[in-house]
Amino acid sequence: MVQIKLDESTHNQTEGLRRLAQLPIQIKDKSVLTLGFNENWWMQDQEGRRLQIDFDENRKDYWRTHRGSGEPLARALGYKEGVRKVVDLTAGLAIDAVLLARIGFQVMAVERNPLVYFLLSEALLKAQRQDLQGLQFHFGNALNYLEQIDISQPTSVYFDPMYPEKKKTALSRKEMVMFREIVGSDLDSEAVLNQSLKRSFHKIVVKRPFRAESISFSPDYALKTKLLRFDVYYPRGFS
Repeated sequence: MVQIKLDESTHNQTEGLRRLAQLPIQIKDKSVLTLGFNENWWMQDQEGRRLQIDFDENRKDYWRTHRGSGEPLARALGYKEGVRKVVDLTAGLAIDAVLLARIGFQVMAVERNPLVYFLLSEALLKAQRQDLQGLQFHFGNALNYLEQIDISQPTSVYFDPMYPEKKKTALSRKEMVMFREIVGSDLDSEAVLNQSLKRSFHKIVVKRPFRAESISFSPDYALKTKLLRFDVYYPRGFS
C-alpha cells in the first residue's frame, strides 16, 4: 500500500486524498507519496529517487519551443488536414500530450498506471497556464478505451509504446529510471495497434526510434526526424 506523507505547511490535502483513495494504487513497501508545501504531489522510492510532474515549473519538458502545425508529429496526426482531436493512448509523463495541446489539439491522454495517472491529474488541476485547456486524462487500459470511444468527428490516434531498454544503455535521468520501474514495458503494443486500425480514426501514428522495426507490419508512410520516426497508418476496417 501507499505510504502518505503530508508536509506541515500543506493546507488543501482533503480533495487530493479523496481522489487518491478512489484509485487501485499499490507501491513497493517504503515508497512514499508526498504532498509538499507547493501543493504538488511527488513519489520517492527507497533509493531516494523522486518522480514529480509539474506542468508550470518544469520548463525543459513542458515549455519546449515548437513549430506549431509544422511540427512533424502535428503533421503526422493531420493538423493541416483539419484534425483537432487526438487520443494519446500512452500518456506517460505527458510530454507529447502537453505539446499537442499547446499546438491546438484537443487531447485525451490515456494512462493505465494508477499512480502515474494520479500524478498527471493532480498536476493538471494545479497548473495555472492557459494553453493546457485542451488536455484531459483518462485512467484505464488502451484496449478497453478503444472499444468504447465514440468517434463523432475527425480524430487521430497517437501511440508511443515504452521502448525495450537496452542492457548497455543507462538512462541519464533518475526519474526516468524510476518511471520505467513503475510502468514496466508495453507488452500489448501489437494488439493496441491492431485494435486502433479497426476503428474509424483519421490516422494512427506510432512513435518509434529512428532505426527500430515497425510494430506488427509496415506503415503506410513515415515522417522522420534525426532521432525519431512517426509511422503513420490508415484504418484497415471500421467497427
